Amino acid sequence: MLAVRPHVRPLLLAIQRCPAYRVVVVNRGRGWLFSIEGTQVSTAVLPPAEGMRGHGFSGWYGLQAHRVNERIIQLARHHYHDTAALLERAVQASGAEPVIIGGHQDAIPQFLGVLPARLRDQFAGCFIADPHTLTPAKVRNLADRVIRDWRNLQDQRLTAEFQQQPPDGRTATGLSACLVAAGQHAIQLLLVPAGGLVPGYACRVCGALSSSGDGCPHGVCEAVAVPDLIEEMAVATLGDGGQVETLPDPPAGIAARLRHPLRLTGYTSLALDGVARPVTRPMPWHRRSCIVWPAPLACRSPGRRNPTRGMIARQTGPR
Repeated sequence: MLAVRPHVRPLLLAIQRCPAYRVVVVNRGRGWLFSIEGTQVSTAVLPPAEGMRGHGFSGWYGLQAHRVNERIIQLARHHYHDTAALLERAVQASGAEPVIIGGHQDAIPQFLGVLPARLRDQFAGCFIADPHTLTPAKVRNLADRVIRDWRNLQDQRLTAEFQQQPPDGRTATGLSACLVAAGQHAIQLLLVPAGGLVPGYACRVCGALSSSGDGCPHGVCEAVAVPDLIEEMAVATLGDGGQVETLPDPPAGIAARLRHPLRLTGYTSLALDGVARPVTRPMPWHRRSCIVWPAPLACRSPGRRNPTRGMIARQTGPR
């Protein structure tokens, strides 16, 4: 399909469902760092820890076994710190990417304990395997399962956090409410479905989106058909500095978390030229029921220059 710009929703879906990630495989003596992005796998091998001995060395009649084991544990901790420092430098260069740890069952918690707080926040999961039997292809297959489970947990967390939001007017659910929020540049986080198209209209003058073409004060004549309103909202949200997440089943089909409550747009004001225009800012309660009428010619006195001269107001609400 030809268009004036790339389609954003398929690109977001591919990036969020198949993200780039790091895999570190460790044991007490060595470490391997894998950078996986799509089908590309790059490997970095760390040098073995200095002075590391096997558990079989125990001195004469086993008298030095305890001391050797303590030395092995101490050297392993230094090795884990070196591996964590290499991983931190790699993540800082590429950005916030999920981190997966693989190796023996006893080595994974020890290495996880020396990770900095930032890397622990990016920890996506782990898998147990013998490091000496792993190949890049096998590491990718094992890590893909972890990333798939991690992505499902992220989707559940986003949905649960949205449903637990307090009713303070900073959430919008449904297509109509999200269209209004996008028109007011109020969307901070937009939750969109992974598939499906919703055709609609966009105003050529102000860019307002609507499902019927008459949701803009410029009228139906300025409305042009767009193939997907969700695509247009995603582009507008990203342009406003917001975030867009694709979910298999977002609340109410589409939902948004807002920067601020939506402004009232149901009232209109009558200007001096007699044209009714929408009011895009909240109006005080004592002005919402005020109907403005042109004054009769007899009441128009040639006093000092006043922009409101010639207009009188009749209060219809409570005084």
